[in-house]
Amino acid sequence: MPRCGHPWAWRALLMLDTMNSRTLWMPLVAFVGLIGHAHADAPDIRGLFPAGARAGHDTVLRIIGKPGTAPLAIWTDRPEVVVTPTDKPEAFLLKTPAECRPGVVWLRWHNAEGASELRPVVIGTLPELTETEPNNAAKEAQPVAALPGVMNGVLAKRGDVDTYAVALTAGQTLVASVEAHRTLPSPMDAVLQVADAQGFVIEQNEDRHDSDPLIAWTVPRAGTYLVRVFAFPTQTDSSINYYGADTAVYRLTLTTGPVIDQIIPLVRQPGPVTARGWNLPTTELVLIAEGASLRFDPAMGVHPIPGFELDQLPRPVGTVHREDPAAESLTVSLPATVSGAIESAGDRDRYRFTATKGQSIRFQATARSLGSLADVVLRLLKADGSELKQVDDTEKAADPHWTHAIPADGEYLVEVADRFRFGSDQHFYALTMQVTAPEFTLSIPANRYIAEATKPVEIPVTITRQGLSVPMTITVNGLPAGVTCETVTSAPEGETSKAVTLKLVVTPEAATFSGPLRIVGRITGPDSEQAATAPIEGVEARTAAVWLTVKK
Repeated sequence: MPRCGHPWAWRALLMLDTMNSRTLWMPLVAFVGLIGHAHADAPDIRGLFPAGARAGHDTVLRIIGKPGTAPLAIWTDRPEVVVTPTDKPEAFLLKTPAECRPGVVWLRWHNAEGASELRPVVIGTLPELTETEPNNAAKEAQPVAALPGVMNGVLAKRGDVDTYAVALTAGQTLVASVEAHRTLPSPMDAVLQVADAQGFVIEQNEDRHDSDPLIAWTVPRAGTYLVRVFAFPTQTDSSINYYGADTAVYRLTLTTGPVIDQIIPLVRQPGPVTARGWNLPTTELVLIAEGASLRFDPAMGVHPIPGFELDQLPRPVGTVHREDPAAESLTVSLPATVSGAIESAGDRDRYRFTATKGQSIRFQATARSLGSLADVVLRLLKADGSELKQVDDTEKAADPHWTHAIPADGEYLVEVADRFRFGSDQHFYALTMQVTAPEFTLSIPANRYIAEATKPVEIPVTITRQGLSVPMTITVNGLPAGVTCETVTSAPEGETSKAVTLKLVVTPEAATFSGPLRIVGRITGPDSEQAATAPIEGVEARTAAVWLTVKK
């Protein structure tokens, strides 16, 4: 006999079983079902559709998952972006100002029971379009009336293929780019094809940006062409079929206009830059500062490829240099930033510098994380060319970095190459080199927690020290009234130098609460404060906005 959490409902079922009454069974089961659904649920948001919006235009977002029990609220990491409920439980209205900065905005649904995982929505500047089924076959291809545009689609079931028809003229360069796994993150390894009107494949790409494809193709003759999107699962399984699911959401950018995929120097600073990409009216552009962010000069009328965000560029250290392809090596003084490209197969770029014994120097390459094709390998060499260290990928990051203690006074070289000895102007990179100062980072395993009076919350904090041998205090900022957390101290040595645990206690006076906190480490001196970061499900990005729900 099925169990039921309500004692009186259990007795009712027992009476029913004893009576053996078929006439009462269905209504009573329905009644007990209502009892089972009376409890409140936290939001469980697995994705959004569409996964983006055009700045300055209202957009209705449909959640994929369960909204949870009303009333609901939606937190965004950018205050100018506002999301509010509608009269439909699965639909929410997103509003952005016309001047909203393009890029990813993180959203979190929350109520009295808890909070969802952070979910991304991409703010763009191009017209937004929506896929219409059926569009699997060439004869069903969905027409795209005008370019440029961003098609919001979903590979809703296994075997799904989405096909779009675009009219092109001879000499145009079509840039088609899928944004899915890398940013959204959809559990799909997308394949992108350009085909003729009969469906014969002309171009195909799978992994231009991580698992997301891009095709740039110059049209040989005027006509209607097909753009197809299908996918395989990112987590392989035993099925032999194209992947599909309600979370297989993507954004397909289609344009014959100007597109940027890199700038030189590849650093986050205002000023003139040289752009590379497709259909560019000029390669000499200007970056302008807008608060803490950067924008291209609006008069230039260009669009970065999806995923290329100026605010994700590495911050420069020291003097910024451009690679000299003709030189065997380029001499720099630390600290330094170099922007270059592995321009041909087997190419190796070398940078010469002077260091003294005992100096601790940090080397950081940035390439794949910005959409470069380069799988960068860094080598530290003595002046005679003998190798001291070689580093490829670091932990789960695609780009290598490490800190090295210099063994003796003298000249050294750092070499940048591609792991597979490939090269092109799409194998671009930035390299920063600097003598490290004592520093630290804090990380926690989750970005949301629930606390109750009978259930205190323990948050383990991992501490990574780089040459830092002083005590550190770690505390929580933003706690609501009635929730306490004692400041903990991390000693320079011993167990607490690497990890501590924060304990959040809810007092009887505490009210319900749902909001962000910051876990902060402090030392004495410059750069004395750092916030702990937590992972975001499915992406490399991390967040310092730790969510706390306090339940009575």
